[in-house]
Amino acid sequence: MVRILFILVTFDTGGSERVVFDICRKLDRERFSPMVVAFSDGPLRKRFEALEIPAKAILKQPGIDFRLMGKLARLMTENEIDIINTHHFVTLFYAFWGAKVAGRRALFHTEHSVWEMTGSRPFWQAVGRRLMRRCDGTIAVSRAVHEHLAAQGARSHFLPNGIELALFGRSLNGAKRAELGLAEEDRVIGIVGNLRPEKNHLGLLRAFAKVAEGMERARLVVVGDGVMRPALEEEAQRLGLGERVRFLGRRFDAPQLYRAFDVYCLPSKNEGMPLTVLEAMASGLPVVGTDVLGIGDLLRESGAGVLVPYGDDGALAAALTGLLSDGERARELAGAGLDYVRREHDLEAKVRQYEALFAGAVKAS
Repeated sequence: MVRILFILVTFDTGGSERVVFDICRKLDRERFSPMVVAFSDGPLRKRFEALEIPAKAILKQPGIDFRLMGKLARLMTENEIDIINTHHFVTLFYAFWGAKVAGRRALFHTEHSVWEMTGSRPFWQAVGRRLMRRCDGTIAVSRAVHEHLAAQGARSHFLPNGIELALFGRSLNGAKRAELGLAEEDRVIGIVGNLRPEKNHLGLLRAFAKVAEGMERARLVVVGDGVMRPALEEEAQRLGLGERVRFLGRRFDAPQLYRAFDVYCLPSKNEGMPLTVLEAMASGLPVVGTDVLGIGDLLRESGAGVLVPYGDDGALAAALTGLLSDGERARELAGAGLDYVRREHDLEAKVRQYEALFAGAVKAS
């Protein structure tokens, strides 16, 4: 039995956390025994526990928390961990030194965003490059990340995110629309994700206000929660959008919610490999996104949507209005996305790749 320790920043429900959750629930449990640790607690921990996967929050103290390294080292030793898989730089930093204290374990780091590697201070960028080169391997969730890691001298494996295709499908969910207070004739834009500044929900609200001026039945559904929610609700009121915008908070019925949308939008400032765009494609939705790393690469490769410059609310409004108004164009883009995600992002295939990578590292040790 190969014992794997996955280390996350948080047990909240962000993209990288969901990647680990999906990997854990699909691993061959006769060959692999997963355990998950995060540096802050959240609702996802109970979902791991419901699958009988040990999940523990080891809280990180402000600043450099040297005691955290020791806590991780003890946990690795007590649980006889064979493989460590970190997600995001802060977890790599502590797990690398924890593993040094505990004795050598195979260490793989999954990197989700070029922006995270290049947006920090030069000192921490240098530390990150050095640690990644000393890992047994790095896992890149997008081509941009893979190329960046390889250029830095890391042993990079290109392993894009996968989704469980069977959960998603395209047929309008009238019951879900009714639950949300939406009518069948409404033209619905959806967005799913944590309400954080870099997701640019404020820009989407401003763009939607322009859409709503010329389209009486236009509606916007915002799924997720986070620090920006009060500001977003205030902005929606200031723009006079009223009941035309629905803030649903955190939800665990995303596959059904996508089927209540007509168009999916992700206007972020930066992304890695956005799961929500893959899920929207699998749900048969056309996508409008900003032409930034992560989103731009994905939509160009798939042909599933329309790209607009980040921060251009007018261009975003025009793209959304165009797809809501042109059913033939929307269906064309949606079909391209569905074909692409079925071909390139099936979760089962991606988990088998993770298993092969981890098994090979244990065999080589």
